[in-house]
Amino acid sequence: MTGDLREHYRRDGVVVVRGALDPDALAELAAALDENLAEPGPWANDYTPPTGAGRFFGDYVNWQRIDGYGRIALTGALPKLAHGLIDGPVRFFHEHALVKEPGTNEITPWHHDEPYYCVDGAENVSLWVPLDPVPAPAGVRFVVGSHRWGRRFVPRMFADHTPYAAAEDGFELVSDIDRDSSEHEILSFDVAPGDVLAFHFRTVHSAPGTAGLTAWAPSSQLPLRRR
Repeated sequence: MTGDLREHYRRDGVVVVRGALDPDALAELAAALDENLAEPGPWANDYTPPTGAGRFFGDYVNWQRIDGYGRIALTGALPKLAHGLIDGPVRFFHEHALVKEPGTNEITPWHHDEPYYCVDGAENVSLWVPLDPVPAPAGVRFVVGSHRWGRRFVPRMFADHTPYAAAEDGFELVSDIDRDSSEHEILSFDVAPGDVLAFHFRTVHSAPGTAGLTAWAPSSQLPLRRR
């Protein structure tokens, strides 16, 4: 862990760490995901409608029953990476598996993670681990510096993007980031298996559908920025 990565994380609210996981860890995670898909947990969702193309699947809090999730989360490179980015001891919250197959139209709505969680505090990090090469046009998009806005947004349902509740005291509805994209710096990355995206619970982010995208092989190590 370099000081530059830590500095960039604190400034932008997101950083990519290249080659953080070795092939053995990736193989264990892939096997764990296959187990999860074969036997979804009680919180699993398929966000693609029955007549839709592709598949957008999500599930979470399975690390205690799927050994691969627990081992990778609690030992090895990921906790060391988290510890290098935040101050103080690191406590694991939960894993969240997301699968968006090629040809899927569903968009992950703009949101930040904190209001979905029963945690608070400025020292935190989410680690996003791709198991396939993901080009920037299909990957997670981040609003740079949004973790420092001092704002909290009502969480939105992934199925239809509606908010879970009306705006509450201290929380507001997410604005139309795509419509107002010229007002923000939006950052995405080409990532390959082994890379890890680290981002703050309050960093606003989304992900597009995958319909119409062509296959991509890792080549560039540079982030793609769009204003």
